[in-house]
Amino acid sequence: MYTSNSAGSGCDPDEIKTIANLVPGAAAAYDYLEAESMKNEVGSMKKEIESLRTQLAETQIQPA
Repeated sequence: MYTSNSAGSGCDPDEIKTIANLVPGAAAAYDYLEAESMKNEVGSMKKEIESLRTQLAETQIQPA
């Protein structure tokens, strides 16, 4: 929710338009950061899976 600006008045139409123009870029930045976080998590999980597969192979236990 928008509040008054530093002068105490509400946002004028130009301010609202400027803010609205910034929203897609901000959303894209957050999406990118979330995707990078998920990519890192997947990478960690892949490493863990490979480590567990190696351990299974070393003990000659076959996965189901």
